[in-house]
Amino acid sequence: MLMTPTAKIKRPGMNGMKLLLGNEASEIHKQIAETYGESATSRFRVYQWCTWFGEGRTRLDDEPKSGRPKTSTNEENTTRVNEHIKCDRRMKIREITLKLQIPKRTVYEIVHDTLQYRKVSARSVPKILTEDHKLQRVEILQRLLSTRQWR
Repeated sequence: MLMTPTAKIKRPGMNGMKLLLGNEASEIHKQIAETYGESATSRFRVYQWCTWFGEGRTRLDDEPKSGRPKTSTNEENTTRVNEHIKCDRRMKIREITLKLQIPKRTVYEIVHDTLQYRKVSARSVPKILTEDHKLQRVEILQRLLSTRQWR
């Protein structure tokens, strides 16, 4: 089970604020190590918590990040990429990138992660075949077998 730093300090019998106030980081880590043994938080994490509380933080949760929102991998771009692939299954990611003016990495993620296409014989095809696809494959193979003499 993966434990977050917050979860480790919020175990029963431990109150993060009371534990961190008035103690040095080495003493806090020693107490945590005695209490939790091998599942104890690392020394680095305890020093980091002490720094945070010294700066005035009152929670151990991550602060909200101020980064650019993820905008390229949206429903509209996914639809556009899918339409381009359906029109020409031999189209390369680089070509889609140039036509749609979307970053190459985003097109790659849409094709492989969102749409779950993969290359088969230099064509992008869905990973999961529908019943129609399966029936079509069986019919083609039966025709091939009936027209071909096998040794």
